[in-house]
Amino acid sequence: MRTLIIAATLLALSCPHKSLGADEPGQANVAKTNPAVPPKPAQRTVQLKSGLFQFKVRLNPAVPDPGSVVDVRIEMFEVPPVPDPIYGESIPVKDARMTVDVIDADGAGYPLSMLVHHLQDAGAYGFHFTAPRRDTYRVVLKGEYKTKKFSPHFRMPVGIWPFKNVDAKGHETVVHVAASSARMPAIPGAKRGPAVPGSSNASSVANSTQSVSALTQAMKDMGNAWVELQVAMLAGRRADLARAKTVASGLQSLVDKARPLVPSDPDFADLMKQASDELGKLVKHAGSGKDKEAVRAFDNVASRHCNRCHFVKRWKILSSPEEFPAMLP
Repeated sequence: MRTLIIAATLLALSCPHKSLGADEPGQANVAKTNPAVPPKPAQRTVQLKSGLFQFKVRLNPAVPDPGSVVDVRIEMFEVPPVPDPIYGESIPVKDARMTVDVIDADGAGYPLSMLVHHLQDAGAYGFHFTAPRRDTYRVVLKGEYKTKKFSPHFRMPVGIWPFKNVDAKGHETVVHVAASSARMPAIPGAKRGPAVPGSSNASSVANSTQSVSALTQAMKDMGNAWVELQVAMLAGRRADLARAKTVASGLQSLVDKARPLVPSDPDFADLMKQASDELGKLVKHAGSGKDKEAVRAFDNVASRHCNRCHFVKRWKILSSPEEFPAMLP
């Protein structure tokens, strides 16, 4: 009996004591470390500033899911040195030329560049973007108004919530941005480590790295040339056909050089050939001074060739070129 009493006493001392009305020791920590996730706002608003220009950007939905379409509306204002008698301290900017670059968070590949369209209201612009996968994208608005350039940027999380500086109503703190919009490195993370000298697979890894570097450099060069072509075709009231011919011819040469870089993928070579053929039409029409035909060829390169390659090869949303555009989400 004495043995049983001693054992019971030791057992009681070894167990944590719980007072009436007191919380378990771990409950308070759980509550502190795992706060309730706020509901997603329907719309997100971002305030940006670049030089004398202010931007109010609305994203709908506020927190897009991968594969969903994001509707982006932009209100652009100029802050005058002296308040305007009609608009006060914020004058709507009506005729700005603007493009947008959407860049992966890790910089893999080159930016997706698109034209930002004018909307009906004064100072209003917009574009649509299909978010391919879960990531935090960098969105750069680039343009010029009356010789004054601007390049504000902001982050667009896709499939990620919550994120910093956004309140329950979707409003984000004002961001003062620098003018830089340089492209980030396009080296895949898996290839950043060098092969070990003397290893059995060192030469094969080195050759693979060289092949990847050649392809990523080609993609970067084509992306840069495409931005120049957009400027030639869209920056003025009419397309600069002489410049467009020169830039499109150079881009066509880059596309032709990129065709054999992925010999194991016949679809890639075929996509490059089709893009090259369409660029050839653009060079021909621009050289002949045919505005409408040149614009049509330019639109075809963007909508039928660049986008199709992106959706299949880069974003992996479609499994083959034949699925574009019917199988897009």
